[in-house]
Amino acid sequence: MSLHLIRVVGNFQVTATPGYNGCFADFEIAELHNGGSSLGGTWEVLVTGSLRFDGCVNSHMADGNVFHFCGPDGVDKLAAAWKVVWEMGPELMPGKWLP
Repeated sequence: MSLHLIRVVGNFQVTATPGYNGCFADFEIAELHNGGSSLGGTWEVLVTGSLRFDGCVNSHMADGNVFHFCGPDGVDKLAAAWKVVWEMGPELMPGKWLP
């Protein structure tokens, strides 16, 4: 069974799975819409990418998404979700995570 991590940060969900060689992990960041509850809402994938063993990230905005922020609080909330990507590194790449 493959490791699959899920973390919820505010209205964002970060999911990640280790890559085939243990030196990277694939991730996505999704935002909750329609209802404000994971039970009644839907998750829209905003970003997909790979986290490397050295802490570098390659990422892509999903489906041509555009980020819209109504002030710095929105940026802070998305930044918190991005930080979770790095926090998952040691668990996704045990023994290979360097940062």
